[in-house]
Amino acid sequence: MERTLKRTLKNGAKIWSYGTMVGGDKDVNTTVRLMKTFGWEDSYSEEILKIVNEIRAQHTSDYDQIKAAYMYVVNNMKYVEDGTDEFVASPRHALSWLKQGDCDCMTTSVFSLLIALGFRDLYAKVIAWKDDPEGENDFTHVYAMALIPSLNIVIPLDPVMEKDGFGGEKQPVKRIKIYRIA
Repeated sequence: MERTLKRTLKNGAKIWSYGTMVGGDKDVNTTVRLMKTFGWEDSYSEEILKIVNEIRAQHTSDYDQIKAAYMYVVNNMKYVEDGTDEFVASPRHALSWLKQGDCDCMTTSVFSLLIALGFRDLYAKVIAWKDDPEGENDFTHVYAMALIPSLNIVIPLDPVMEKDGFGGEKQPVKRIKIYRIA
């Protein structure tokens, strides 16, 4: 995936362009690929590791760590739609200074924290709630799915639903795609 540097912000954050993305069905594979790339890359960043060390210090069980990572995103990011241009923010920037994002930005932040915590059974679930007559924008939402090893169950983690999104899913859905992240 080719990228070009668009600008560097005052705080040193780099804004990269990965080409034109409009979201929906046309860009679902690209969006998830960016989520996976940013989730893994940022899992080694100082900002993410600081959060992870706080989580580890306060929570020892896998269930509690997953919930704490999820709640950190819910409590520290505000849901805001992208608008007409699809945008995926890196987790370290989203959690450190943006403090907002749409479903893919929030979910990518959850992934990055969980990867840094050592979880390796993570999936992105992309869903369509209604049909688009042109068939180009059915997929409009994404959230994480994580295996809790000690319980041997996979649970949904939808930060847009806030507290209800830990283990909860909005129903019914028309179509789904599931991508492995870790």
